[in-house]
Amino acid sequence: MEIHLRPVRTSRDLKAFIDVPWRIDRGRGGDPHWVPPLRVAVKAALDPHHPFWLHNRRQLWIAYRNGEAVGRIAAILNREHLEHWRDQTGFWGFFETIDQHEVASALLAAAEGWLGEQGCRAAVGPVSPSPHYEMGILTAGFDAPPHLMLTHNPPYYPALIAAAGYEKAVDLFAYLIPRNSVSLDGKIERVGETLERRWGVTVRAGEMRHFDREAAIIHKLYNASMLGQWGFTPIGESEFAAFAADLRRILDPELVIFAEQRGEPVGFLLALPNLNEALIRIRDGCFHSVC
Repeated sequence: MEIHLRPVRTSRDLKAFIDVPWRIDRGRGGDPHWVPPLRVAVKAALDPHHPFWLHNRRQLWIAYRNGEAVGRIAAILNREHLEHWRDQTGFWGFFETIDQHEVASALLAAAEGWLGEQGCRAAVGPVSPSPHYEMGILTAGFDAPPHLMLTHNPPYYPALIAAAGYEKAVDLFAYLIPRNSVSLDGKIERVGETLERRWGVTVRAGEMRHFDREAAIIHKLYNASMLGQWGFTPIGESEFAAFAADLRRILDPELVIFAEQRGEPVGFLLALPNLNEALIRIRDGCFHSVC
């Protein structure tokens, strides 16, 4: 059966591109552990006016077999990455496919070809659309839903991607620590006292009434602390502002903590509620019938 790739050019094409994961999930009988994203969120991430796309380029494709959508992919030219790392690497992401080697290979070949035309000599993925957002494929733990900002995919993805010639670039880990397995009675206070006495480090809670100030501190610390890590590119002000605006809607002020050394911010901790526990119930990805 012939596989046909159609580039995304119109708003109608984009809507079809966004719909692909639901089509594939229905075809597989439904994965109870898949947390469908909100369609409006995916649309916002792909909006050409999103700060990320103001500096970077992409090309999207949908794979069809007998007129049915069976996969999708985005080839991403991340100019910020290229300027920072100078490694001639391009990216692909927003990857979805049925369990068929021909479909996955056709999609990956299309992305590689486009990236090659842009001067790239290597392709890395999935990254959707950059390491600041969703990155990587699940290779273990398919029997449980992912937590917020983590990925989930069918078990056949690793084999299909490997069959197309890809090798693992890096391991990414997610840890689950049951609350009742850790005893912190008095420990936090003791550690805090030691930090302050020896190094002048104190801890304070974030202040939502000074959200812009706190966000600027997090932005600075995030870029400084992650510099040099695999695949990391400093995030710009406009893109971080959009990211912060999204997080503000779900932040619990009590879970935003800053560490300061003699009044100078030196670290932060940002914990988020696991919204996936609610999103997993919205199977069609439409919030209040908005798709």
